[in-house]
Amino acid sequence: SMFKMARRQKLINSNPMAEIYPEEYPAPKTGKYKHAKNLQELRAFLLALPEVSGEPPTKVLLSIAPHLFMRASELRLMKYKDLDMEKSIWYLHRSKRIGQSIFDENIDDRPYDYCVPLSPFVKAAIESLASYTGNKEYVFTGQNGKDPISSNTAGKALRLALRKNGMENLTTLYGFRYCARGMIPGILGIDKRIVEQQMSHDPSQNTGEGEVAHSSDKYGYDQYLYLPERRAMMDVWSDLLEGLVSDKFQILTPEQARQQVGKTQWQMFLEELHEKYKRLCGIYQQTAQ
Repeated sequence: SMFKMARRQKLINSNPMAEIYPEEYPAPKTGKYKHAKNLQELRAFLLALPEVSGEPPTKVLLSIAPHLFMRASELRLMKYKDLDMEKSIWYLHRSKRIGQSIFDENIDDRPYDYCVPLSPFVKAAIESLASYTGNKEYVFTGQNGKDPISSNTAGKALRLALRKNGMENLTTLYGFRYCARGMIPGILGIDKRIVEQQMSHDPSQNTGEGEVAHSSDKYGYDQYLYLPERRAMMDVWSDLLEGLVSDKFQILTPEQARQQVGKTQWQMFLEELHEKYKRLCGIYQQTAQ
């Protein structure tokens, strides 16, 4: 890990561990991050959000974390200057790129190489912090009102909220990436390639998270960024999360499900989201980027 970090920061020209055979020094198995594995668990977390304690920046950060499913460090370091609220876009730098770290001192001098569409829910949540941090550099400031919120503060607030509701260790901030990656294609039927693009995964190299993807596009023809599709996806994903805590979603027993006649409110809601996604994809192709 130290050599990889040094390589990204260009302190060394190559990673000396690259030539070490893995069978000689096997990597430690850390396992997956804890995350909600079904809608019932995700719904339970969303309902526990009012139990989050702390200052408004902490509460808002945790409220939008499932909607954005960003890496925790990227979310904590969100800056007002990187937000274009008129276009509903958050511009930033990839945190998983060789030779680059979002903690670099000169990162602001580099051109943006990534963007995140903001759904109406996320945009409204960020705007609600204007009176608290609107004149600061970071959207989510810590107790001193200057530096970004620490990982310990965000993590502790999440753990306490889960513990109060009997869901200790249900998820971590990073776990929302697992959650979105599994549920968006499965429930909303959105192509995995669009989700991968939104998660800032490079399909042609090791992402540094234990995920290795291979692409047949060796000449780099695929330069389409799927921004219209990603805008639509983030909108309907937020709609799904909001609908999940409404009366549209009812937990049924297997027997109740078998006896169900006609479509449930949740089924009809999902069908509406599918249609909304298709409609927005076409509309957002005409939106300024």
